[in-house]
This record gives sequence, structure tokens and C-alpha cells, in this order.
Amino acid sequence: MEVFVDKKSQLSDQSLKGAVLGLLSYFAMKVDLDPALIAMCMPVVAGVLAYASTRVGDPGAASFLAKAASEAPEIMETVTKKAAAKKAAPAKKAAVAKKPAAKK
Repeated sequence: MEVFVDKKSQLSDQSLKGAVLGLLSYFAMKVDLDPALIAMCMPVVAGVLAYASTRVGDPGAASFLAKAASEAPEIMETVTKKAAAKKAAPAKKAAVAKKPAAKK
């Protein structure tokens, strides 16, 4: 099964998970929990977030925002068309104005 995760939703998903981990560690420090306990809990919380995202999003990707290609064929078609148009378009070169050499 092919999974469609665009760059923006992947960044959003990872930022959301990072924010949850950051807030959790911040509040754990404010409550004065043992730093070793906090450090041991972080991978567990990250694993729980990854598991939860497979339940909420697509099971093939640990992302809350991922959609399977079978669920979003119109998105895949749009991305394919944009990629084909990008390949077909000739590369534009920037025009550089040459200055005449100064006479000595």
C-alpha cells in the first residue's frame, strides 16, 4: 500500500509530536520530577505518539496527517500532474548583464 505524505503535513505532524514532548518535559520539570525518570519516559511517550498516529492516520506511516493513496487519488493525480509539468518545463536561466571592462 502506497502512502502519501507531503512535506508540509510531515513537518506539521513532527512539529506537533515535538511540541507534545517538549511540553511534557517542561511540566515534568516544573513538578520537580526526577530528571532520570523524565529522560526514561520520553522514548515511551514518543512510541505512544507513534502508535496513536497509526490509529488516527494511515497505518503504514506514523503520521497523524498521512493519507493512503487509495484514500486520496485526487491528491496523487494533482501531485503527478505537477511533477510532469515541472519535468516538461525548460529550465530558465537568469540573464546576466555583462559590464564592459574599464580602460586603463
